[in-house]
Amino acid sequence: MRTPTQLKNRIEELSWWLQNNPNHPNRVLIEKDKREAERELAEKEKAA
Repeated sequence: MRTPTQLKNRIEELSWWLQNNPNHPNRVLIEKDKREAERELAEKEKAA
């Protein structure tokens, strides 16, 4: 399990990647990873 800080950092990293690689073939996978990290962070913040 990742900490909220780790999740926030991961979301920022993925957002940066998406902004800088708009036509990359793996963009869909990165978007999915970002959504999952955002969901996990929301669940952790809700539970706290």
